[in-house]
Amino acid sequence: SSATFRVNVEITPVTFSATGVGAISYSAASLPDGLLLDPVSGQLAGTPVLPAAATPYTVVATDADDSLTSSTTITITVLPATIDPPTQSVTAIVGVPFTTPPLSGVGFPGPVVYSIEPAPPLDWTWDPDTGVLGAALAAPLAQTDFTVTGASGATTATATVSIRGPPAALSPSSQTLNVAVGSAVAPVLPAPSGFATTVE
Repeated sequence: SSATFRVNVEITPVTFSATGVGAISYSAASLPDGLLLDPVSGQLAGTPVLPAAATPYTVVATDADDSLTSSTTITITVLPATIDPPTQSVTAIVGVPFTTPPLSGVGFPGPVVYSIEPAPPLDWTWDPDTGVLGAALAAPLAQTDFTVTGASGATTATATVSIRGPPAALSPSSQTLNVAVGSAVAPVLPAPSGFATTVE
């Protein structure tokens, strides 16, 4: 069998069972740190403290009366901490305030504090408790990628926030119409983008 757990998150217990003449005892060697196998009940429980790639572990059941044994293998994966959402992309409009959604840390042992690189401009806002970035662009901005790091104790994870503020534009930017003399010309309305207010 296989099981996938998250670091710093208490697992849903997994119970192994066997039959025999006498009392059955259970054992497993070198389980991930934070996980314990109860030798009497055969229940695997606890909270993993370190991420780990998929690794097989052998669980052995022993009959106390005649020392017969039986074994099975469970492959355990412990996923690292993550930040949700892991990526964000915001297209801002010059002059219109924006804020990114709050971040949520998964698999951290306690409250998460967020830091950001590179440092945003001084007139932007940044909340290290929620990971919310906000601003009202005063001028167009080429795409800028920020790396957000969440930390709680020794546990860290990163996410990416991309902000861009293209200049105002009309689409298409140019048009060529071929019309016949005496024929009506259908109205052609360009589509505006990047304007802070209604275009007239």
